[in-house]
Amino acid sequence: MMKDRISDLPDFLIHEILSHLEMKDVVKTSVLSASWKHVWTQTPVLNFKHDHDIGFVNRYRSVEDFFRFVCCSLALHKCPKIHRIQLSFDYSTYQDYYDKEIDGLIHFAIARKASELKLDKLPGLYVLNLSLLEMGSLEVLKLHRCTIELPTPTFKGFRNLKMLPLSNVYFNGGDVEELLACSPILESLTVIEYGNDIRIPASLNGQLKHLSLKGEYELDICASNLLSLDISMVIDNFKYSPESASSLTDVSLDFQFFHKQNCFITRSEDRMMQEILKDVHRARVLKLHGCCIQVSPPISMHKCLVIESALKMWELPGIASLLKSSPDLQSLVIKEIHGYLYLDQTLMYRHESVKKGYLESRFSCLLHRLKTIKISGLTKGMFVLKNIKGKIQLVKVLLKHAVVLEKMTIHITHKSDSCDEDKVNLSRSLSKLGRKVQAFDKASTRAEVLFLYDFDQ
Repeated sequence: MMKDRISDLPDFLIHEILSHLEMKDVVKTSVLSASWKHVWTQTPVLNFKHDHDIGFVNRYRSVEDFFRFVCCSLALHKCPKIHRIQLSFDYSTYQDYYDKEIDGLIHFAIARKASELKLDKLPGLYVLNLSLLEMGSLEVLKLHRCTIELPTPTFKGFRNLKMLPLSNVYFNGGDVEELLACSPILESLTVIEYGNDIRIPASLNGQLKHLSLKGEYELDICASNLLSLDISMVIDNFKYSPESASSLTDVSLDFQFFHKQNCFITRSEDRMMQEILKDVHRARVLKLHGCCIQVSPPISMHKCLVIESALKMWELPGIASLLKSSPDLQSLVIKEIHGYLYLDQTLMYRHESVKKGYLESRFSCLLHRLKTIKISGLTKGMFVLKNIKGKIQLVKVLLKHAVVLEKMTIHITHKSDSCDEDKVNLSRSLSKLGRKVQAFDKASTRAEVLFLYDFDQ
């Protein structure tokens, strides 16, 4: 008989293991042996997740059983202090039958001085009164898909709240600005798909260091202590004080543009992007998505550049311009993405010069400090069989002009929906491609090219 080594572990390691499981599985450990009967009642992390992947006939019964299990688990739990409690619930026909049970879970978190409370995928009709959350221990509050009712003027605020992720959250008679006023030491704010405009004035952002905003709203930022900024929105709606960029180290920009007839940005949009890139030119890491890479950027001090691109021929000049404007670049990450708008043939002719040595000339003597390159997201269909020229040309010029390159990693993925014979043929094609790349001229004698194949993505 094998020895039970898990039971011999110290309690804090057992609790750490259990913290990665759903609560229904944690409770099941009580049947392992007599010594495990009450272990689950002392775990400091409670993760309640409703399984909505069931038949329509059993849905209502499933919701009833789920909340009965939540209430029983909380009643039997003995740990005096909770680290994290999470409720993940996804049920589209929910009404207001279980508001009291959700409120009861919040009261439990308050009584046990939880430092993290995550209410994930709540029913959209649920209204959360922030007065329920008045507790000094709360450091992380995550809310997804609910309505927030701001507290009364007597509310003392979140004295220790440091992280506030909000997704699909709406307000009754208030907005994000009022919520920030209740959180004096907030360091990280995430807002996704918020219905109103967002204002972050200097008076509310003394400690704000990480800001991530995604959606369709107007944004006005004045936050002089920001370290990271992640923006995904319409570029015309983005406004912020130049002082907000003075301390930035990580910047991610994914701007959408109003016109939808093609993938090219207009001159006015190019000027707006240039101004933004000028303000963030000191950021250590810059991540650009889609059309943002078409801009003619100013000289920047980035050490790491992350580009999310479709890797089409007409996008390569933009990549070259970004590299040319980043003389201190040490790490380059290129992630291939799909789902671009259809580009008709007449627009393609505007960038025909890319195929006639234009890209090669733009890269000449540019990559003096680049040491690592990672290219990922490439697939069998996009890399081997279709549109191969642009990607191969990009790899070729990078190897030719990166004089101190140490490692280039190319990650090719393919969904395993084909037969074994197709996989064998694919492996042969990729091996042939690998030999071709290895034969390219390399400016750096230390450069190592690695191919990673993943057929199970």
